[in-house]
Amino acid sequence: MLIATVSTIISLIFLIAFVAAMIILQVYLSRRESKLPGLVLPAITFSGELFILLNVVTNVMMTSVADNAVGGVDSYDVFVTVLNTVLTLLIISMPTIVLLVIYFLCRRGMNRKKQIEKMNIQDL
Repeated sequence: MLIATVSTIISLIFLIAFVAAMIILQVYLSRRESKLPGLVLPAITFSGELFILLNVVTNVMMTSVADNAVGGVDSYDVFVTVLNTVLTLLIISMPTIVLLVIYFLCRRGMNRKKQIEKMNIQDL
């Protein structure tokens, strides 16, 4: 029992460190002069989400085919399947959404600084 607790705590510490490192890396890449480095991590996470999306859609299709073969599909079953699929996709896409929000916030801050510098130069 104690070993399982310790390994769970260690796993959580590594997960938190990994997420923090990803956020720090995203902020660093988003503040680069070029726009492309800040889009690398969201593109990587989105490509991973496409594979998961393919798996979810395949599972939904296989389940509906199996249900049709056994005895028909109930409207409640269709609703639950669609709701489950949509919620799964929303949860899966959270890392990409968070990384894109960080990207756009950093870029907006950089654009504000550039505009302020231009105004200061014009005032001189």
